Amino acid sequence: LGDPYGARERLLKRMLQQFRHHGIPWTLLRHRDDSHVSSDVPENVHYFTLDMLSEGNSLPIHPFFPPPNVSLPHFLNALPSVLAATCKLDAASTLVLRRILTEFYTRTGWSSNTRGDITTMTQIVDSLESQLQQLLLPQQTKDLLQTRLIMPLCDLAMIGEHLFQSTVTDIHTEPTLIEFGWLGSEISQDIISGCLWAYFLLAHTTQATVQGTRGILVYEKSHRLFGQFSSHVSDGASTVSLIPLLQMGLQEGVSPIFIDSRADLLDQTFIDKMGTICLTGNANHIAQEYAGNLIGASERQKKRLCNLIELEAIVTVRNVATVLVMM
Repeated sequence: LGDPYGARERLLKRMLQQFRHHGIPWTLLRHRDDSHVSSDVPENVHYFTLDMLSEGNSLPIHPFFPPPNVSLPHFLNALPSVLAATCKLDAASTLVLRRILTEFYTRTGWSSNTRGDITTMTQIVDSLESQLQQLLLPQQTKDLLQTRLIMPLCDLAMIGEHLFQSTVTDIHTEPTLIEFGWLGSEISQDIISGCLWAYFLLAHTTQATVQGTRGILVYEKSHRLFGQFSSHVSDGASTVSLIPLLQMGLQEGVSPIFIDSRADLLDQTFIDKMGTICLTGNANHIAQEYAGNLIGASERQKKRLCNLIELEAIVTVRNVATVLVMM
């Protein structure tokens, strides 16, 4: 947790270098901003940029289709959960979404052991909208799904189809950096980045283990996926629905790393699952004070936290120790 430069960036680079040295594949999902430029990409790393305003390179995968060697049931546990989180759906709408997605993939020939017909995003969205209208549901549930899910997916299908390829590749077996530029709207960016996070989480579970670790999945601006949505959703179901998916990844040997400069925007249920928290300098003193509360810092430690120099970081391993490190 900290500003996206200096100590935070240096620590991340060193960690990725070590993962690569030990043969552990990693995937970094990064939202582009002024502090990140393409020249930051290490050598021999698969680099993809998704941006509708520039000549990016399309991904040789599609986040709306299961990764290689991942069964349809596992995929259909993940996709509705991440769509619920990014589109801020409640529990009832998430159940409906899971049902219509299952019916769609089954109808197009997908099963536990068989990859079905490859369709376009437009066909997927049209089918979801048609199925939604046919169901006998409370009008409030239909309206919620139509406005928060179907409409953003329609926009994404119109302008983002070229971003992906409906192929079966194993890019998750090598170090991979995917950078998100302008994708039409913030919700489009959240949907794409969230679905890719779920895709690579599942994909890494199929890897052979290296010292018990199958892969590393790094997600920047994590509040966009694991934020506090209680003001939007009455029962907070969207963020909570991702916790079982996160725990499944951990049990299967996939180690997630979440990066953010706004600790104050992260959901507390999500934060409670973190084993190690690293704090670097942050110009936002409210966020930095909140970060200090996360690790149970004393008033003296909070003052030290607000005065970290560029290459300093505070690392705390939950229920073990808190230390100051220099990089």
